[in-house]
Amino acid sequence: LTLLSIYGPTLDYSKQQKDEFFFQLEQIIKNVPARNRLAVLGDFNACVGKDWEHWGHIIGQHGTGSLNENGQHVLELCASCELIVSNTYFAGSNHSKVTWRHPHSGHWHQLDLILIRRKNIRNVLHARSMHSADCNTDHALVRAKLQLHPKKIHHVKLKNKPRLNIINMKDSDTCAKFQCTLECVSG
Repeated sequence: LTLLSIYGPTLDYSKQQKDEFFFQLEQIIKNVPARNRLAVLGDFNACVGKDWEHWGHIIGQHGTGSLNENGQHVLELCASCELIVSNTYFAGSNHSKVTWRHPHSGHWHQLDLILIRRKNIRNVLHARSMHSADCNTDHALVRAKLQLHPKKIHHVKLKNKPRLNIINMKDSDTCAKFQCTLECVSG
């Protein structure tokens, strides 16, 4: 399992800075071997919205809010790297989906996301935000339950050590010849 913990640029960053961040993140993701399970998690400062009819291969039917500019970047990243936004796939109250409350407007947003490879969607059993976690932050903790099946370790079977054939040593003539040979060799 490869975990990437990120902090995405806020909406105050320039377009160039956001583009650079998502470009670098895409390069990092693409360098993770395809056989590895992958989770990209953190504060993306992105709202991916709930347009699952258009982005159904990336977001589930349980997103919240409206798509913003960073959310568009996240969806494009997911499309390019075959990822999904796992915390949009699970039903629950709106409060169990949102992770951050705007200090001025008081509106709640789903900014903290867990992205996983689309092929591993069956490994995510549940995802939700946890507002009761005491983490000294203005964001709610996002928890995902994953079902991971450890890969089997194949043990290399050692070759059997060659065994001495001592059956003929029961014969006294053979035993005497062997003893004579050993004495000649050892000098």
